[in-house]
Amino acid sequence: PVIMYRKNCWLLSSLLLVVLVLYYFGFHMDNGGMYDVSSNIIQDKLDFSEEDAKIADGSFELWWAAKLKIKQQIELTCKKYVSELKSSIKCPGLFDNKHGVHICLHGKVGTRYLRDIFSMGIDSKLAKTIETKELRKNNPTFNSTSTSVSFSFVRHPFDRITSAYQNKFIDGTNNQFRDMLKAYPEISFENFANFIVLESKTNFTWTELNSHWRPFNSKCCYCTVPYTVIGKMETMEEDLRYIRQMAGVEIKQAAKGSSSGGSTSDQAREYFRQLDRKVVLQLYEVFKVDFEMFGYSMDQFVV
Repeated sequence: PVIMYRKNCWLLSSLLLVVLVLYYFGFHMDNGGMYDVSSNIIQDKLDFSEEDAKIADGSFELWWAAKLKIKQQIELTCKKYVSELKSSIKCPGLFDNKHGVHICLHGKVGTRYLRDIFSMGIDSKLAKTIETKELRKNNPTFNSTSTSVSFSFVRHPFDRITSAYQNKFIDGTNNQFRDMLKAYPEISFENFANFIVLESKTNFTWTELNSHWRPFNSKCCYCTVPYTVIGKMETMEEDLRYIRQMAGVEIKQAAKGSSSGGSTSDQAREYFRQLDRKVVLQLYEVFKVDFEMFGYSMDQFVV
């Protein structure tokens, strides 16, 4: 009876997975080349063993459905801002040709942590060659059919700029960042927020902004690159667990970075209480596409 029960559960999970994959294959866009999700993208990505399915404990389907919703939201946002989001910028990333893994990372979104776990997990040699040939950082043309698994991580925009401020201006010793605020009477989060607003332009390419707080799409080209998975820092451990399964890569644990002042989310709420409502709304305008594209809200930051 136990064996039959397990077999039935496995068959049911497989059936649900097939339905989700078929749904994914039907998820296309016809908007002049933006975010063209072809059936090749996940052709080999969901080839799990029965053991993997047991590890997933039946929750992969729910996780994958949530990721498909993010892809839908990206599609809607790209269509909504199609004129502003037109860009010829290249999309850099970290590539491992041996295992077919493509990663596009953002500053202050677990970058060092992700680089560490993949450089240690993909191949022991990559810990030494991460900046050279096997895992090289450059601007190649992305080819979804030749890349086994591609992913990128995002986080709440206001948590991200809080982390950047705390790490670069409070805890950091690099005067390059502190010099950015030399026109202001003091180093403060309010002045940092005003600095971001003033340095931002009315389009969404913004490649001149510092990589630790420039809008996500200006680097990783979400409207033109059909990533397999868009992870979130808020659910990073779960996302990495399934990405590991999809890529067939053993990811080793690495030490996470930390900053003074406790939880970044708590810090963000404390810092944003210091800002005028007008400045908060101006910051939202800077990162509006990030908010809409990835389903974040600023309600808790507006007094």
